[in-house]
Amino acid sequence: MSFVRIKKLGNKKNTYKITAIWDKIKRKHRQTVKYLGSVYDKKDNIYVKKNLKIKKHLIFDYGDTY
Repeated sequence: MSFVRIKKLGNKKNTYKITAIWDKIKRKHRQTVKYLGSVYDKKDNIYVKKNLKIKKHLIFDYGDTY
């Protein structure tokens, strides 16, 4: 079972996806938390997904080489 939780930290609201799992070793249930993003529409609680950091590589083309 999973659900979305909205937490208020300071002046910002953040959204988290909470998923319940069963820990076989400790024989207890646990929750995993994944950050989804911050809320940008406070009236409807619509959130923006977090930005994934993508490394940019520069490509230099010097023409044909022999």
